[in-house]
Amino acid sequence: MSLPDSISTESLILFAEDHHTNRKLLSLHLQKMGFALESVSNGQEALDAWRSGRFALVLTDCHMPVLDGFELAAAIREAERGTCHRTPIVALTADAHESDKARACEAGIDEFLTKPIEMQQLRERLTHWLTHGTQHPAHPGAAPCTTLSEAIDTQRSLAILDQAILSEMFGDNQSLTQTMLGSFRVANDEDVAALRLAIERADAAEIMEQAHRIKGAARLIGAMRLGAEAARLEQAAREADLGNILSTLPEFECQLTALNAAIDSFYQRIPPMGGL
Repeated sequence: MSLPDSISTESLILFAEDHHTNRKLLSLHLQKMGFALESVSNGQEALDAWRSGRFALVLTDCHMPVLDGFELAAAIREAERGTCHRTPIVALTADAHESDKARACEAGIDEFLTKPIEMQQLRERLTHWLTHGTQHPAHPGAAPCTTLSEAIDTQRSLAILDQAILSEMFGDNQSLTQTMLGSFRVANDEDVAALRLAIERADAAEIMEQAHRIKGAARLIGAMRLGAEAARLEQAAREADLGNILSTLPEFECQLTALNAAIDSFYQRIPPMGGL
């Protein structure tokens, strides 16, 4: 659907995600599924864009700089207070903590989806909210707030690089798969470098932030083993347990090496773009 058509039919999505690769990848898939959207890189940019009144739905990551997804939702609900309008807000997160779910409901988020999410499920949920919208409660912060819990089977959770997720994301488009894996690799290398520096400095807050970024991006492309180890690092940092962080790090590094080898192997199987 074109941008003018989406505005006239009230179906334009505002997508907020700070991780460049995740934003690029999900934007691509949303467009492939027929959704029209505009993307921004943090909650403040999203709030500024939302004020234009052009958007029928907000899709947001929960953990972002400047304003996170919870703060963004709360700001939107506050701005809607006293009006008859309520924009559906769907949140994405790599976490499934009950505390985050409670924060989502309190902030006025309508649905809380945990990564990795099947693209068909995402299509169905976005279509639902675009079609049915939300109720208009007397207190805009009192959202219906449904949740779709994380569903990863044992085989998928053990995947170094899950081919089923890659196929779902990119189909048979090998050049696109190659491009997105390359983009992931560059961004992940930057995040890992920041994580290692934070560990050297024993900065628990920064370790938690970088581990969270690595976890979310890894799960999105199907790197489930690395995602699981990043989640362990994030939890250890949340508990400020430096000993646990250091004991978890070798397995994290092992899975990182395995993932990079799997990506390199994929590149070796695919002829260079433009080649025979």
